[in-house]
Amino acid sequence: MIDKITQYGDFYQLNAHFKVNKLLKELEPFKDKWAKYNPRKPQILRDGLCVINDKGKCGPGPALDSLLQWNTENGTFLKEKDFNIPTELYKSSSELQRVMEPMLDWSVRSHFLRLPPGGYFSPHRDHVYYDQQSFRIIWPLQNCNPPSFRFMLEDTTLNFDHGHCYVINTTKAHTLFNCSPSNDSIMLVVNALVCEDSIRFVQDNLYIR
Repeated sequence: MIDKITQYGDFYQLNAHFKVNKLLKELEPFKDKWAKYNPRKPQILRDGLCVINDKGKCGPGPALDSLLQWNTENGTFLKEKDFNIPTELYKSSSELQRVMEPMLDWSVRSHFLRLPPGGYFSPHRDHVYYDQQSFRIIWPLQNCNPPSFRFMLEDTTLNFDHGHCYVINTTKAHTLFNCSPSNDSIMLVVNALVCEDSIRFVQDNLYIR
């Protein structure tokens, strides 16, 4: 079924956007809830703030980790579909609720991602070992464009309209790097289950039809 998502392209915009200033303001009471993203690599500067996870509470845990490594180390069998509980952040944010409520039934492990200056993701692919059961919907919110930030999809630099919604085919090699001297890069990353409802949402909300 994933071909019904990728048929529109590897990078395309949807009609679902945030009021960026309002959303970032609603994150401020949770400034102490950010946790290390993939804590096995503490030398890499990047943090996550959970919107949907396995326990409904912001903080560290498998939702901000490599599921493959977490399951191997803890003898668990967690899958994306197990991360389906909105956190207190979602419940307190009217802006998150306004935009994400139509997506909630098929949105799973989802979080804000923050890359401080020097933060990066080295080239990698998602969904390498298993059939692809989910896809990525991303809202860039702050400092997500060149020249101070690069999101590379294979050899192409992506350019965003902050606050707007994009589907990105992250099974292709992609790289992120914040080269700003002083500004954090922040985006919201939603893992969406591939199902009839999520496919219809994409179809109904294509920015270019």
